[in-house]
Amino acid sequence: MKEEDIQQAITMLEKMILVMKEGSHTPELLTQYWQAKYDLYGKQAEHPFVVPPCDWSEKQLNTFEQGGGKLVYISNELTAPKGLYLLEKIFPEYGSFAVRDGVPITQERPDGGWIGVETSIDALLLNGSDHVAREVLGFLGLQGQRLSTYVIASIDSRDLTGTFFDERTESRLLDSRCGNLYVYASFSDNETHLRLNVAPPGDYYPYVGTRSEAVKPE
Repeated sequence: MKEEDIQQAITMLEKMILVMKEGSHTPELLTQYWQAKYDLYGKQAEHPFVVPPCDWSEKQLNTFEQGGGKLVYISNELTAPKGLYLLEKIFPEYGSFAVRDGVPITQERPDGGWIGVETSIDALLLNGSDHVAREVLGFLGLQGQRLSTYVIASIDSRDLTGTFFDERTESRLLDSRCGNLYVYASFSDNETHLRLNVAPPGDYYPYVGTRSEAVKPE
């Protein structure tokens, strides 16, 4: 891929980031924004992506954002069995995160699309076990977050706010595993390097919370 093409994609994304920062998000704006993002991602990884129109209504989107959430687009290709390897090609500067200690990281659900996530920089549900977290998320109709969603959403947080997720906390990703262990993710101290830890079911720590994914409301 020509450096000139990548620079043009960067310039377009920078313009869209400025528009997003102005507020008043609509499904149409989100579509344009994420199409600009994946245009750049595709050029960086030399792999074309297609971003369909946002399928949330403006009312659904506004309600979700007012509750402390945002929408991100996660390509099905990034949640497929080899998706994390593709994600590494897009973001080589953030280190290796498809394998830990020789064991591949797996994502429990293969479906991507327009997904709602928390905007909170610190993880929520701190000092609770995976069992407690699953009960809370189930009551709220949410699913556990996957690593591909976490990476895309955290870098988007950096683009829009200047801050990655989890500078001071770690996020348990209930739907990403390394063998039989849960994956914990963070960008400690705002470093441009994704930190991954693993822990067995039942563990809980004061600085570890759990992140979620929301699908379009009925």
